[in-house]
Order: sequence, then structure tokens, then C-alpha cells
Amino acid sequence: MALDISGATFGVDANGIQSFINELNTKCIEETISAMDSGLNEIRTAVDTAWVGKSAETFKDNLESDKKTISDALKKSGDILKSELTDIAAKMGEIDNDLVKPR
Repeated sequence: MALDISGATFGVDANGIQSFINELNTKCIEETISAMDSGLNEIRTAVDTAWVGKSAETFKDNLESDKKTISDALKKSGDILKSELTDIAAKMGEIDNDLVKPR
């Protein structure tokens, strides 16, 4: 039986990490914010149909404020994760570079 290591890798796929970061931003953060926008629009329409007065306006303003808080937190978390993954990739690259020492 022959040893086959053709599929084995050790190192960092910098493009893969960047792709993951982009997918995380697009699929997770941006789509979540978009879904919140859509849901908020539906709620605003329902409130406008059935509720009038200062309390209705305050309710809608509070929803918008909460959505902004959540959106900002998601973006900030994404930025932190991006930074962490970039640091890990750099460290893995250093480890890979130093794995075998020249003689």
C-alpha cells in the first residue's frame, strides 16, 4: 500500500479566509440587517393601519432605534471577527514558514 499525501495540506489559504470573511459579512450580517429592515417596514405598515397617536410614533421610533443598535453591534462584531481571523492567518503563516528550518 502506497502512502498518498496528495490531498494533505498544512498552511493557510489566505484567499479562503478572505472568502469566509466576505461570506460572513454578506450572508450573515448584511442579510440579517436586510431582514430586519423588511420586518420593520411590515411592522410600521401594520402600526400605521391600526394605531394612531404619539405612542404609535414613539413605538416606531423605538423599533428603529433598536434596529440601529443591533445593526451597529452586528457590524462591530463582524469587524472584530475579521481582525481576529486576519491575525490568526498571519500567525499560521508564520508557523508554516518556520515549520521546517533550513540546514
